[in-house]
Order: sequence, then structure tokens, then C-alpha cells
Amino acid sequence: MENPFIGKTSRTTAGWLFAMVFFGWVAFVIFVDPRPKPEPPPWVPPPTKPKLAAFGLAENSDWAELPEFFRLWQNEAEWIGDRTTFGYWSPGSADYGYVFEARRGKGGVKFRLINQPADYNPSLGPGEPTPAEHPLRFIRQLVPEVPPSPVEAPAPPVPSAPPPTRTKAAIEVSPIPITIPLDPAIKPLPAPDAAARKK
Repeated sequence: MENPFIGKTSRTTAGWLFAMVFFGWVAFVIFVDPRPKPEPPPWVPPPTKPKLAAFGLAENSDWAELPEFFRLWQNEAEWIGDRTTFGYWSPGSADYGYVFEARRGKGGVKFRLINQPADYNPSLGPGEPTPAEHPLRFIRQLVPEVPPSPVEAPAPPVPSAPPPTRTKAAIEVSPIPITIPLDPAIKPLPAPDAAARKK
């Protein structure tokens, strides 16, 4: 006679063995993927407020040091009210081609790129400090001087006329007879009848 315990353990062992193989296969399918995994995208820092935007400027690598340079040399500026104008060294064109207006306000100094004045020469002149020594060139004249107007001689006095008098004007109206010649070829339209007049 066969031992019932031996048959039961072999079936239990076979069941556990089958379960282990099944779960191993499932784990292999889920966790081991033969396809190559794509690389994660590179880390990009979150966008920050641009440094130059706080001074009213667009981002431009040529202007990166402008606020700091202006802070160092602003005492040389000729301020008219709360504004001054200056040229800033442009390394690309090797001249003071950038012309800015600086405005003082409650939030500090703000800059605005403006057109070059008509009489402004951006080239580096003889005897001027090099851009390494002084990257700003303050423009001494913000607005063109208006020549004083010549003093005009007063106009000669106009002779006084007597004041106008009020008088009543008489208007005469008289009728003028008008005759209209009629062409005999044109027949006059008949007068509307009495029924049409009532409507």
C-alpha cells in the first residue's frame, strides 16, 4: 500500500514548484524588458526672471554689465530732471553705438534704448578713455538748445474807430410777376379726379 503522506507532499511540492515558475515568468516579463530604455531628458532649471528685465532692458549679452557700469559712473552723468542719456560700448561694432536713456524713479534706475541723436558720433575719439577704462559715454546735451527768439518790436497801435451804432434797417419786399412760356407740344397732365383727392 502506498503511503498517503508521500503522495500528498509530492503534489504539494509540484504545486509550489509550478507557482514559483509561473511567478518567476511573470516577474521576468514585467521587470526585465529587452528593449533599451530611452534616456531621461536633461534637467532644465526652472525659468527665472531675467536679470536685465528688472532694469527695463531686453536680454542681450552685450548689455549684461550695463546696470553695474552705470551704477559705478552715474555720478558723472548730467541729469536733467530724472533723465540722462549715454552711449554704451558695443563690442560688435567697436563703438559707443548703443544709446540709452536712464530714468530715475521709485523702483531705481530704468534704461531705455533710444535712437542716436543726429549730431552724435559713436566712434572712439582721440584722447578718449578706452572702453575698458570707461564703457559709458555720457551725452551732455539731452535736448537741442532752442535759440532765444529775437525780441520783436511791438506792433504799431491800430487807430481806434468809433464804435458801431445800431440802426434799424428797412427791408422792402415787392412781388415780381413771373411768366413761364409753355411749349404747345407738351400737353398738361389732367387734374386728379375728386375720388383720388379724397384718399
